[in-house]
Amino acid sequence: MRIALGQLESGTDIQANLAVIDRFAAEAALDGATLVAFPEYATYEKKKVDATFPEVAEPLDGPVCRELASIARRHRIALVAGVVESSDEPGKAYNTLVAFGPDGEQLAFYRKIHLFDAQGFGESTFIKPGPSTDPVVCSSTGERASA
Repeated sequence: MRIALGQLESGTDIQANLAVIDRFAAEAALDGATLVAFPEYATYEKKKVDATFPEVAEPLDGPVCRELASIARRHRIALVAGVVESSDEPGKAYNTLVAFGPDGEQLAFYRKIHLFDAQGFGESTFIKPGPSTDPVVCSSTGERASA
């Protein structure tokens, strides 16, 4: 298995971030990668988490994840990327990593548990910690694996 790690300087333009993810995934797939992983907040980022994060948050079946699934399917790769996921708590979102198989199916997701509240970065003000400490494990070929 060949793994590519995509580092990008995400900003507030979600469509531009998705375009960069798509370009990197295409290049990685051409180089033989079967799994491409991007960091947290790959689809939306600012220097500090603020009220815009819950405002742009979407469910895991929303447009951002549908586009990530399409990227995975189009390049026939497994893809992991950080998204801002909506939560049931007003004014808060989840910092979520979501994994898609080469067929575009969602394989798994992980909601960040330990939020970063240091050095002037108050992630927990607008981000809700994930509810589970269970490990999240999946197969990049599309099969769910047990923890």
